[in-house]
Amino acid sequence: QARAELEYDFLNLHTKEKFTSIIVTHDIRQAIYLADRIVVLSSRPASIESIISVPFERPRQTNSWETREFHEIEVELSKRITKTLL
Repeated sequence: QARAELEYDFLNLHTKEKFTSIIVTHDIRQAIYLADRIVVLSSRPASIESIISVPFERPRQTNSWETREFHEIEVELSKRITKTLL
């Protein structure tokens, strides 16, 4: 519950203030929901493996998690992350 509230607060603050931020997360769904671009890092030493643009408009809709487009990004991101681990 606290996590959902923080995400909601972050998105509202971002809508009002329009700032740039860097969020580090291991949660793929959270990254897609909060970000406009997702940077996938390689294994150590870390370097940028790829960058994925998130096409959802702001303000984000809470039901964006349920769309086909969200799922496609989730699958693609999972593939890229798995590739960096091999």
